[in-house]
Amino acid sequence: ALMPPLCTVGYGIASHNLTFFLGASYLFLINAVFIILTAFLGVKAMRYLSHANNYSTSFFRLPTRKVFFFIIAILSLTIPSIFSAKQMVQQSIIENNVHKLVASEFADSLVIKEDIDNQNKTINLTISGSKENSQKIKRIKKRLTNYNLKDYSLNVIQVAQLNAATE
Repeated sequence: ALMPPLCTVGYGIASHNLTFFLGASYLFLINAVFIILTAFLGVKAMRYLSHANNYSTSFFRLPTRKVFFFIIAILSLTIPSIFSAKQMVQQSIIENNVHKLVASEFADSLVIKEDIDNQNKTINLTISGSKENSQKIKRIKKRLTNYNLKDYSLNVIQVAQLNAATE
């Protein structure tokens, strides 16, 4: 669990890629902290179970400074992870909706390139095949809400019909 992020940290350093370095360092830190937490809770549970007849030992005692700082570290690592996961899920949903749009509306065309710009909320499709008329493209643009893409605009770029020799 710790080696792959650490190897990616090394790659980020070697390629002078700050994004790789920071992302992999964050993943390494998350893995290390939760491995430590799991080991800590496992040892505590085993110690508590081995002293089950001794009622003076309590599994839940007042937290010390170490435990307090460890809880703060866990929260400071978990909260950004939740936001990152939410963003990834939303992006995946949008990509799936675009794939559904392409599969149903452009089934008779060859989709060469599919580009989704989430910041500008645009979908750029480069297609080849039968020439789509402007009326059909306007109808497809109006049906974006059916695919939960109401905030997005659709740009369709048509290229000459490709055959097996030109592909």
